[in-house]
Amino acid sequence: MVKPEARVSEEAYLNAATQADERLAELWPLLALVTIEGPAEVADLADQAANALMAEGAKAGKFHRHPDSKEELIAASRARWQAQRDFARAARDTVAIPAQPGESELLASPHSPELAA
Repeated sequence: MVKPEARVSEEAYLNAATQADERLAELWPLLALVTIEGPAEVADLADQAANALMAEGAKAGKFHRHPDSKEELIAASRARWQAQRDFARAARDTVAIPAQPGESELLASPHSPELAA
């Protein structure tokens, strides 16, 4: 992600989009594993996080071509962060792993200040 006000060349955007697609390809087998292992609540939250990530990517693509869609991108980014936090908390609770020092802040607030309204 880049600052919404930044001007990104088409080549740089397509390169970033290709890299994002490659990372998403790595995500799907992991999502399948979570779905198999469960529990169902954690699998559902993992699915929601993956869907939110895809939605944010779509909004980023739209924003690249239509800079007036900034608010949609911000909303999608916030939804993705919330979905990630919900999944991480449920997964930690399931496997009873305590949060490490500093991780509570990571899960509590998005680290995308450039997308803040």
